[in-house]
Amino acid sequence: MRAKAFILGVITLMLTLCGVSHAKDKITVAKAVQSAQDGEQSIGMMILGIGRGIEVSNAALGTKERGALYCPPKKLGMTGNMFVDIVANYVKDNPAIGAEGISWLNLAVLYSLQESFPCPD
Repeated sequence: MRAKAFILGVITLMLTLCGVSHAKDKITVAKAVQSAQDGEQSIGMMILGIGRGIEVSNAALGTKERGALYCPPKKLGMTGNMFVDIVANYVKDNPAIGAEGISWLNLAVLYSLQESFPCPD
């Protein structure tokens, strides 16, 4: 129970920090992802950092047998470009998330991983 509370706290903190730092910019998730695809390294690194944080959370939950957030193949080594591509495909298929402010980028990464690598029921 504490691990899930910790993970929710980390996600909330990331959302808050992302929202505060970009509140004036009015950057949407879709624009941020497009910038990363166009080679904007700072946005690509942000997506990679979010993805790595979710990977660690997922691994911690998996070792505690509490249920993973998503279920990637065992030996998949995700790169920054892979995270960006997965999020870009998710945003393309879910334009409502893409239209949200950049503070939603954390959830877009999580939801895209969950959709790309669903866990068996």
